[in-house]
Amino acid sequence: MQTQYSPAGTGPHDTRVLYSRAHSLLTQERFEDAAAFFRLMLILSPESERAWLGLGLCHEKRGQLAVARDLFLLGNAAKPSARCLVAAARLFRQLDQDELAQHHLERAVEVAEVNDESELRHLALLELRN
Repeated sequence: MQTQYSPAGTGPHDTRVLYSRAHSLLTQERFEDAAAFFRLMLILSPESERAWLGLGLCHEKRGQLAVARDLFLLGNAAKPSARCLVAAARLFRQLDQDELAQHHLERAVEVAEVNDESELRHLALLELRN
């Protein structure tokens, strides 16, 4: 049996600690500091939905809507995520790109169905109707 290599100090516990610190900084509106922790999380766990969402939110709060949108889309590319798609769709709407918002919300519904996330599916459907 082959063991997967994991550098010392990069287990799931470490990303939980990083997330806790990043979230704390985010709630204090220290967006640049929080972003550094979310970026570190992505180095350790590139498929972390919470890290992509957090980093995107940091940029969104700083008025960097296109950057935030792209980060949400990258999060979905790393691992299909209805949450990331809904977040990106909201920014497409803010950027007056309604057709792209619609497309990503439809995709969010599909991803939520595949991932058996009924609440997210419902949320995406509500957003589609608005």
